[in-house]
Amino acid sequence: PQIGWNSIFIKNKHKYLNGVPDKSDFYFVNSFVFVPENKDFIIAETDYGVKFCSAIAKDNIFGTQFHPEKSSNIGRRILQNFLNA
Repeated sequence: PQIGWNSIFIKNKHKYLNGVPDKSDFYFVNSFVFVPENKDFIIAETDYGVKFCSAIAKDNIFGTQFHPEKSSNIGRRILQNFLNA
């Protein structure tokens, strides 16, 4: 399980990450990882002893392993980007 702050490493530019610097910290609460079949949809990864997909996007589908709503101003930026998309 991962509970706490950790960095994301942006792998692919995406409109949902506009204004989010690489290596930004987000709040995580998770005990599993999502492993996408198509790695092209991974937009961010995180390292917690092993690298894993922490943000994914395809068309109008967007998912994160972290909680943007608990991640202060940088999380608010992602939520605003999502609403403006």
